[in-house]
Amino acid sequence: MRQEVGALRTEFTGSNDLTEADRRLYTHIRRTLRSATPAGCVPPRNSWLTGHRDTPSPHCPRCVGPLRRSRLGGRTAVWCAKCQ
Repeated sequence: MRQEVGALRTEFTGSNDLTEADRRLYTHIRRTLRSATPAGCVPPRNSWLTGHRDTPSPHCPRCVGPLRRSRLGGRTAVWCAKCQ
């Protein structure tokens, strides 16, 4: 069974099941993880939220809108309400 939540699928049956958008997302996730892993954390790059989340007035690197912050499961989550 395949369900969709927004644009995200909740079931995966293998690499042949990937759409082009899924393949692009997978490629970008892999690239991000390869960059973050050697640093031992997500590095504070200006093009990533980590480069902005701890500033006094954090803003989104994409749209320059304000970032929101919330505690989820004992951890702090930071996101852009417009872009995410």
